[in-house]
Amino acid sequence: MKTIILITVCLMSIQTWAQKSLDYMGVPTDCNSPLINLNVSAKSMEAQIIPVQLAFPSPCTIPTSIAFYDNMLWVTGYNDFVVYKVSPNTGNVVGTVSIAIQKPYGITFYDNKMYILDNISKEIIEYTMSGVIIDTIDLTSIYNPLYVTGLCFADNDLWFNDTKGPNPAAANDSLFGLSSQLQLSHGFESVGNFPSGISYNGKYLWVNDNPSQTTNMIDPVTHAVLQSIQTPGGAYPNGVACDDNGLWIINNSSDSIYYLVPDDATTVETTDINNLGMKIFSANKKVVFNYSSEWVGSEIVIFDCTSRVIAKQFIPKGNEFVWNADVAELKTGIYFVSVYNKESKYSKKLFFGCN
Repeated sequence: MKTIILITVCLMSIQTWAQKSLDYMGVPTDCNSPLINLNVSAKSMEAQIIPVQLAFPSPCTIPTSIAFYDNMLWVTGYNDFVVYKVSPNTGNVVGTVSIAIQKPYGITFYDNKMYILDNISKEIIEYTMSGVIIDTIDLTSIYNPLYVTGLCFADNDLWFNDTKGPNPAAANDSLFGLSSQLQLSHGFESVGNFPSGISYNGKYLWVNDNPSQTTNMIDPVTHAVLQSIQTPGGAYPNGVACDDNGLWIINNSSDSIYYLVPDDATTVETTDINNLGMKIFSANKKVVFNYSSEWVGSEIVIFDCTSRVIAKQFIPKGNEFVWNADVAELKTGIYFVSVYNKESKYSKKLFFGCN
Protein backbone atom coordinates (compact mmCIF):
# COMPACT_ATOMS: atom_id res chain seq x y z
CA MET A 1 0.00 0.00 0.00
CA LYS A 2 2.83 2.37 0.91
CA THR A 3 4.47 1.55 -2.42
CA ILE A 4 1.32 2.45 -4.33
CA ILE A 5 1.00 5.75 -2.44
CA LEU A 6 4.66 6.56 -3.08
CA ILE A 7 4.31 5.87 -6.82
CA THR A 8 1.15 8.01 -6.96
CA VAL A 9 2.89 10.92 -5.21
CA CYS A 10 5.85 10.65 -7.57
CA LEU A 11 3.58 10.64 -10.63
CA MET A 12 1.69 13.68 -9.31
CA SER A 13 4.98 15.48 -8.69
CA ILE A 14 6.18 14.70 -12.21
CA GLN A 15 2.87 15.92 -13.65
CA THR A 16 3.01 19.13 -11.61
CA TRP A 17 6.60 19.78 -12.75
CA ALA A 18 5.66 19.08 -16.34
CA GLN A 19 2.85 21.61 -16.12
CA LYS A 20 5.35 24.21 -14.89
CA SER A 21 7.89 23.42 -17.65
CA LEU A 22 6.81 26.10 -20.07
CA ASP A 23 9.12 28.34 -22.03
CA TYR A 24 8.60 32.08 -22.25
CA MET A 25 6.15 31.54 -25.10
CA GLY A 26 4.00 29.34 -22.84
CA VAL A 27 4.92 26.25 -24.85
CA PRO A 28 5.93 22.94 -23.18
CA THR A 29 9.70 22.56 -23.01
CA ASP A 30 12.39 20.31 -21.60
CA CYS A 31 12.63 20.67 -17.83
CA ASN A 32 16.40 21.20 -18.24
CA SER A 33 15.95 24.09 -20.63
CA PRO A 34 17.39 27.45 -19.51
CA LEU A 35 14.30 29.11 -21.02
CA ILE A 36 11.72 27.76 -18.56
CA ASN A 37 9.27 30.38 -17.29
CA LEU A 38 8.32 29.41 -13.75
CA ASN A 39 6.96 32.84 -12.85
CA VAL A 40 4.52 35.10 -14.65
CA SER A 41 6.02 38.57 -14.77
CA ALA A 42 3.94 41.62 -13.97
CA LYS A 43 2.88 43.90 -16.78
CA SER A 44 4.97 46.96 -17.47
CA MET A 45 3.57 49.95 -15.59
CA GLU A 46 5.03 52.35 -18.16
CA ALA A 47 3.16 50.94 -21.14
CA GLN A 48 0.06 52.67 -22.45
CA ILE A 49 -3.32 51.01 -22.02
CA ILE A 50 -5.64 51.23 -25.02
CA PRO A 51 -9.06 49.66 -25.56
CA VAL A 52 -9.59 46.30 -27.21
CA GLN A 53 -11.69 46.81 -30.32
CA LEU A 54 -12.37 43.13 -31.04
CA ALA A 55 -11.70 39.85 -29.26
CA PHE A 56 -12.48 36.23 -30.10
CA PRO A 57 -11.06 32.77 -29.29
CA SER A 58 -7.99 31.47 -31.06
CA PRO A 59 -8.69 28.56 -33.44
CA CYS A 60 -6.19 26.48 -31.45
CA THR A 61 -4.72 26.09 -28.00
CA ILE A 62 -1.10 27.22 -27.53
CA PRO A 63 -1.15 29.67 -30.49
CA THR A 64 2.33 30.71 -31.56
CA SER A 65 2.03 33.27 -34.37
CA ILE A 66 -0.38 35.35 -36.43
CA ALA A 67 -0.30 37.25 -39.73
CA PHE A 68 -2.73 39.45 -41.66
CA TYR A 69 -2.79 38.86 -45.41
CA ASP A 70 -5.37 39.07 -48.18
CA ASN A 71 -7.93 40.43 -45.68
CA MET A 72 -7.61 37.28 -43.57
CA LEU A 73 -5.88 36.27 -40.34
CA TRP A 74 -3.44 33.33 -40.50
CA VAL A 75 -2.73 31.54 -37.22
CA THR A 76 -0.30 28.79 -36.21
CA GLY A 77 -0.25 26.67 -33.07
CA TYR A 78 2.18 24.40 -31.26
CA ASN A 79 1.89 20.74 -32.32
CA ASP A 80 -1.04 21.41 -34.69
CA PHE A 81 0.82 21.03 -38.02
CA VAL A 82 -1.64 23.35 -39.80
CA VAL A 83 -2.11 27.03 -40.55
CA TYR A 84 -5.60 28.30 -39.75
CA LYS A 85 -7.23 30.83 -42.07
CA VAL A 86 -9.49 32.97 -39.86
CA SER A 87 -12.10 35.61 -40.66
CA PRO A 88 -11.14 38.91 -38.97
CA ASN A 89 -14.83 39.81 -38.73
CA THR A 90 -16.18 36.70 -37.00
CA GLY A 91 -13.17 34.75 -35.78
CA ASN A 92 -14.43 31.68 -37.65
CA VAL A 93 -11.98 29.30 -39.33
CA VAL A 94 -12.61 29.40 -43.09
CA GLY A 95 -9.79 27.08 -44.15
CA THR A 96 -6.57 25.30 -43.17
CA VAL A 97 -3.21 24.61 -44.79
CA SER A 98 -1.17 21.57 -43.71
CA ILE A 99 2.48 22.12 -42.73
CA ALA A 100 5.16 19.78 -41.35
CA ILE A 101 6.30 22.06 -38.53
CA GLN A 102 5.73 21.27 -34.84
CA LYS A 103 6.82 24.65 -33.43
CA PRO A 104 5.99 27.35 -36.01
CA TYR A 105 7.00 30.54 -34.21
CA GLY A 106 6.47 33.07 -37.01
CA ILE A 107 4.39 33.47 -40.17
CA THR A 108 4.38 36.11 -42.90
CA PHE A 109 3.44 36.52 -46.57
CA TYR A 110 5.00 38.07 -49.65
CA ASP A 111 3.97 37.96 -53.30
CA ASN A 112 1.30 35.32 -52.67
CA LYS A 113 3.74 33.03 -50.86
CA MET A 114 3.72 31.95 -47.22
CA TYR A 115 6.84 31.96 -45.04
CA ILE A 116 6.96 30.11 -41.72
CA LEU A 117 9.72 30.11 -39.09
CA ASP A 118 10.54 26.67 -37.66
CA ASN A 119 11.84 27.15 -34.12
CA ILE A 120 13.20 23.59 -33.91
CA SER A 121 15.14 23.36 -37.18
CA LYS A 122 15.96 27.10 -37.21
CA GLU A 123 14.72 27.34 -40.78
CA ILE A 124 12.47 29.76 -42.67
CA ILE A 125 10.36 27.67 -45.02
CA GLU A 126 8.72 29.16 -48.11
CA TYR A 127 5.37 27.64 -49.09
CA THR A 128 2.79 28.08 -51.80
CA MET A 129 -0.60 29.20 -50.49
CA SER A 130 -1.72 25.56 -50.65
CA GLY A 131 1.15 24.31 -48.48
CA VAL A 132 3.69 23.03 -51.04
CA ILE A 133 7.30 23.74 -50.02
CA ILE A 134 9.13 26.00 -52.49
CA ASP A 135 12.40 26.74 -50.70
CA THR A 136 14.11 26.62 -47.30
CA ILE A 137 16.44 29.15 -45.65
CA ASP A 138 18.68 27.46 -43.08
CA LEU A 139 19.57 30.13 -40.50
CA THR A 140 22.27 27.89 -38.99
CA SER A 141 24.26 28.32 -42.22
CA ILE A 142 24.20 32.10 -41.76
CA TYR A 143 24.87 32.53 -38.03
CA ASN A 144 24.39 30.65 -34.75
CA PRO A 145 20.70 31.06 -33.86
CA LEU A 146 19.44 30.05 -30.43
CA TYR A 147 15.69 30.64 -30.05
CA VAL A 148 14.20 32.31 -33.10
CA THR A 149 10.69 33.79 -32.89
CA GLY A 150 8.47 35.99 -35.03
CA LEU A 151 8.72 36.70 -38.74
CA CYS A 152 7.78 39.56 -41.05
CA PHE A 153 8.80 41.28 -44.27
CA ALA A 154 9.92 44.89 -44.00
CA ASP A 155 10.41 46.08 -47.56
CA ASN A 156 12.52 43.25 -49.06
CA ASP A 157 14.12 42.03 -45.84
CA LEU A 158 12.91 39.26 -43.55
CA TRP A 159 12.90 40.31 -39.90
CA PHE A 160 12.82 38.00 -36.87
CA ASN A 161 13.81 37.84 -33.21
CA ASP A 162 16.44 35.64 -31.61
CA THR A 163 16.09 35.26 -27.88
CA LYS A 164 19.45 34.58 -26.27
CA GLY A 165 18.12 34.37 -22.73
CA PRO A 166 15.11 35.01 -20.50
CA ASN A 167 16.58 37.81 -18.36
CA PRO A 168 18.72 40.93 -18.73
CA ALA A 169 21.79 39.10 -17.40
CA ALA A 170 21.68 36.85 -20.46
CA ALA A 171 22.03 39.79 -22.81
CA ASN A 172 21.89 40.15 -26.57
CA ASP A 173 18.27 39.31 -27.28
CA SER A 174 18.28 40.57 -30.82
CA LEU A 175 16.26 41.73 -33.81
CA PHE A 176 17.67 40.65 -37.15
CA GLY A 177 16.95 41.62 -40.73
CA LEU A 178 17.85 39.11 -43.44
CA SER A 179 18.47 40.45 -46.95
CA SER A 180 17.39 38.76 -50.18
CA GLN A 181 21.05 37.74 -50.56
CA LEU A 182 20.68 35.82 -47.26
CA GLN A 183 22.96 38.16 -45.33
CA LEU A 184 22.18 39.74 -41.96
CA SER A 185 21.49 43.28 -43.15
CA HIS A 186 20.32 44.46 -39.72
CA GLY A 187 20.98 43.38 -36.17
CA PHE A 188 20.45 45.17 -32.89
CA GLU A 189 19.53 44.45 -29.30
CA SER A 190 15.83 43.83 -28.92
CA VAL A 191 13.47 45.60 -26.58
CA GLY A 192 12.47 43.53 -23.54
CA ASN A 193 13.77 40.24 -22.20
CA PHE A 194 11.99 37.69 -24.39
CA PRO A 195 10.76 39.06 -27.75
CA SER A 196 8.16 36.95 -29.53
CA GLY A 197 5.95 38.27 -32.37
CA ILE A 198 7.06 40.85 -34.91
CA SER A 199 5.22 42.75 -37.65
CA TYR A 200 5.73 45.75 -39.96
CA ASN A 201 3.19 48.46 -40.77
CA GLY A 202 5.06 49.98 -43.71
CA LYS A 203 7.12 52.34 -41.55
CA TYR A 204 7.72 50.83 -38.11
CA LEU A 205 8.27 47.41 -36.58
CA TRP A 206 5.95 46.18 -33.84
CA VAL A 207 7.51 43.64 -31.47
CA ASN A 208 5.90 41.76 -28.58
CA ASP A 209 7.78 41.10 -25.34
CA ASN A 210 6.34 38.35 -23.17
CA PRO A 211 7.82 39.02 -19.68
CA SER A 212 6.67 42.66 -19.71
CA GLN A 213 3.49 41.81 -21.67
CA THR A 214 4.01 44.75 -24.00
CA THR A 215 3.86 45.47 -27.72
CA ASN A 216 6.47 48.00 -28.80
CA MET A 217 6.74 50.20 -31.89
CA ILE A 218 10.36 50.37 -33.04
CA ASP A 219 12.09 52.52 -35.64
CA PRO A 220 13.99 50.00 -37.81
CA VAL A 221 16.65 52.61 -38.63
CA THR A 222 17.38 54.27 -35.28
CA HIS A 223 16.22 51.26 -33.18
CA ALA A 224 14.36 53.64 -30.87
CA VAL A 225 11.20 52.48 -29.08
CA LEU A 226 8.59 55.06 -30.07
CA GLN A 227 5.53 53.63 -28.33
CA SER A 228 4.78 50.84 -25.87
CA ILE A 229 1.32 49.43 -25.15
CA GLN A 230 0.12 46.79 -22.73
CA THR A 231 -1.01 43.64 -24.48
CA PRO A 232 -4.28 42.05 -23.37
CA GLY A 233 -4.76 38.41 -22.45
CA GLY A 234 -1.93 37.60 -20.03
CA ALA A 235 1.67 36.46 -20.01
CA TYR A 236 2.19 35.08 -23.53
CA PRO A 237 1.40 37.61 -26.30
CA ASN A 238 3.13 35.43 -28.86
CA GLY A 239 2.15 36.90 -32.19
CA VAL A 240 1.42 40.36 -33.60
CA ALA A 241 0.18 41.36 -37.06
CA CYS A 242 -0.45 44.77 -38.63
CA ASP A 243 -3.34 45.63 -40.92
CA ASP A 244 -4.03 49.04 -42.46
CA ASN A 245 -5.32 50.47 -39.18
CA GLY A 246 -4.18 48.55 -36.14
CA LEU A 247 -2.69 45.46 -34.51
CA TRP A 248 -3.86 41.87 -34.18
CA ILE A 249 -2.35 40.15 -31.14
CA ILE A 250 -2.67 36.47 -30.29
CA ASN A 251 -2.12 35.40 -26.68
CA ASN A 252 -1.30 31.92 -25.46
CA SER A 253 -2.45 32.59 -21.89
CA SER A 254 -6.04 33.27 -22.91
CA ASP A 255 -5.97 31.41 -26.27
CA SER A 256 -7.55 34.51 -27.77
CA ILE A 257 -7.08 37.01 -30.58
CA TYR A 258 -7.34 40.76 -29.88
CA TYR A 259 -7.56 43.79 -32.14
CA LEU A 260 -6.15 47.14 -30.98
CA VAL A 261 -5.89 50.48 -32.76
CA PRO A 262 -3.07 52.51 -31.14
CA ASP A 263 -3.38 55.48 -33.51
CA ASP A 264 -7.15 55.74 -33.03
CA ALA A 265 -6.77 55.85 -29.28
CA THR A 266 -4.05 58.46 -29.24
CA THR A 267 -4.07 60.69 -32.30
CA VAL A 268 -7.57 60.95 -33.78
CA GLU A 269 -8.80 64.42 -32.98
CA THR A 270 -12.37 65.71 -32.86
CA THR A 271 -11.72 67.93 -35.89
CA ASP A 272 -10.69 64.91 -37.99
CA ILE A 273 -13.83 63.02 -37.06
CA ASN A 274 -16.00 66.09 -37.54
CA ASN A 275 -14.79 66.37 -41.13
CA LEU A 276 -16.45 63.00 -41.71
CA GLY A 277 -19.69 64.00 -40.04
CA MET A 278 -18.96 62.95 -36.44
CA LYS A 279 -18.03 65.08 -33.43
CA ILE A 280 -17.49 63.60 -29.96
CA PHE A 281 -16.80 65.52 -26.78
CA SER A 282 -17.32 65.16 -23.05
CA ALA A 283 -19.10 67.55 -20.73
CA ASN A 284 -18.68 66.65 -17.06
CA LYS A 285 -19.87 63.03 -16.96
CA LYS A 286 -21.69 63.06 -20.27
CA VAL A 287 -20.53 62.11 -23.76
CA VAL A 288 -22.10 64.15 -26.53
CA PHE A 289 -22.25 62.89 -30.11
CA ASN A 290 -23.08 65.28 -32.97
CA TYR A 291 -23.38 63.44 -36.25
CA SER A 292 -24.68 63.45 -39.79
CA SER A 293 -27.33 61.05 -41.08
CA GLU A 294 -24.91 58.39 -42.38
CA TRP A 295 -23.90 57.60 -38.77
CA VAL A 296 -27.45 56.69 -37.67
CA GLY A 297 -27.48 53.06 -36.53
CA SER A 298 -23.75 52.91 -35.89
CA GLU A 299 -22.57 51.21 -32.71
CA ILE A 300 -20.99 53.13 -29.83
CA VAL A 301 -18.74 51.21 -27.40
CA ILE A 302 -17.32 52.79 -24.25
CA PHE A 303 -14.25 51.26 -22.54
CA ASP A 304 -12.45 52.03 -19.30
CA CYS A 305 -8.64 52.21 -19.13
CA THR A 306 -8.37 48.43 -18.58
CA SER A 307 -10.23 47.76 -21.86
CA ARG A 308 -13.38 46.65 -20.01
CA VAL A 309 -16.55 47.42 -21.95
CA ILE A 310 -18.69 49.85 -19.92
CA ALA A 311 -21.60 50.29 -22.29
CA LYS A 312 -22.83 49.75 -25.83
CA GLN A 313 -25.37 51.86 -27.67
CA PHE A 314 -26.59 52.35 -31.23
CA ILE A 315 -26.82 55.92 -32.53
CA PRO A 316 -30.49 56.89 -32.83
CA LYS A 317 -32.14 58.93 -35.56
CA GLY A 318 -31.47 62.64 -35.42
CA ASN A 319 -28.18 64.50 -35.23
CA GLU A 320 -27.30 64.46 -31.51
CA PHE A 321 -27.10 61.82 -28.83
CA VAL A 322 -26.04 62.27 -25.18
CA TRP A 323 -24.77 59.35 -23.10
CA ASN A 324 -24.87 59.89 -19.33
CA ALA A 325 -21.95 58.32 -17.48
CA ASP A 326 -23.84 58.52 -14.18
CA VAL A 327 -26.01 55.64 -15.38
CA ALA A 328 -22.95 53.35 -15.20
CA GLU A 329 -21.78 54.93 -11.91
CA LEU A 330 -18.38 55.64 -13.37
CA LYS A 331 -15.57 57.14 -11.35
CA THR A 332 -13.81 60.28 -12.49
CA GLY A 333 -11.05 59.38 -14.95
CA ILE A 334 -10.03 58.62 -18.52
CA TYR A 335 -12.22 56.49 -20.79
CA PHE A 336 -12.29 55.58 -24.48
CA VAL A 337 -15.27 55.96 -26.80
CA SER A 338 -15.39 54.12 -30.13
CA VAL A 339 -17.91 54.43 -32.96
CA TYR A 340 -18.26 51.78 -35.67
CA ASN A 341 -20.14 51.61 -38.94
CA LYS A 342 -19.69 49.56 -42.10
CA GLU A 343 -17.12 51.96 -43.53
CA SER A 344 -15.16 53.37 -40.60
CA LYS A 345 -14.33 53.12 -36.94
CA TYR A 346 -13.04 55.82 -34.63
CA SER A 347 -11.89 56.01 -31.02
CA LYS A 348 -11.46 59.03 -28.82
CA LYS A 349 -9.93 59.38 -25.38
CA LEU A 350 -12.12 61.40 -23.03
CA PHE A 351 -11.98 62.56 -19.43
CA PHE A 352 -15.11 62.22 -17.32
CA GLY A 353 -15.09 64.77 -14.52
CA CYS A 354 -17.32 65.31 -11.54
CA ASN A 355 -20.72 66.97 -11.96
